[in-house]
Amino acid sequence: MSTACLAEPRLPGESAAAPVGVEKVVVPTFAPSGSSIRLATYGTLAPGKPNEHKLAHLRGRWLTGLIRGRLVESGWGAALGFPGIILDETAAEVAVHVFESQDLPKHWPALDAFEGDGYARVDVPVLTAEGVLQASVYVIADRS
Repeated sequence: MSTACLAEPRLPGESAAAPVGVEKVVVPTFAPSGSSIRLATYGTLAPGKPNEHKLAHLRGRWLTGLIRGRLVESGWGAALGFPGIILDETAAEVAVHVFESQDLPKHWPALDAFEGDGYARVDVPVLTAEGVLQASVYVIADRS
């Protein structure tokens, strides 16, 4: 069995050239995706709503979409006219705004604290013009 050395000798400070016949491999850096970079909003965090400023400083884009669930008069948002949601695949469609941002992963702790113990952040499929996208959504927390 013979062994081939792929690296050519070089002097200190010289850059290494890719050996002939060997493909250079680029390893991508971690890029968050799915529900970690998307928030489906159906209440106060949506554009034009009372708490849109919580997301205004983040870079990103807005899409519209639909999720399935039941809106209920529960959670602190209900007092402002914004019911909470309980996800239910058999329920009616609920219109949402989806905020997509690579900045969201660093901002989740602040959003979780803002929403408080009455809400839980969960993953949800959202039907959009771009197809079904995974996003996070704040639902009424299970109190059982």
